[in-house]
Amino acid sequence: MTRVGRAALVTLALVTLFAFALPLVWTIAPEATDPAHRLADPTSVHPLGTDELGRDVLSRLARGGQATLVVGVAAMLTALLLGVLV
Repeated sequence: MTRVGRAALVTLALVTLFAFALPLVWTIAPEATDPAHRLADPTSVHPLGTDELGRDVLSRLARGGQATLVVGVAAMLTALLLGVLV
């Protein structure tokens, strides 16, 4: 495996770990709104800040990463299955 391949594998593993492990330990729900803290700068409570509705960006990033990875793996497996059949 080349150096670039190893770096890509480590990056993919870290992104997957982030997307699936963070929601287990992070207590702020991605859909929870807090209008009083909308567009807040990063703090210890919200490490990446909040969006225009006061939702935590870190938890939303992890939840979106889960959905993206699941759809990507499903598409890959579908393409693999159809490719093998053809």
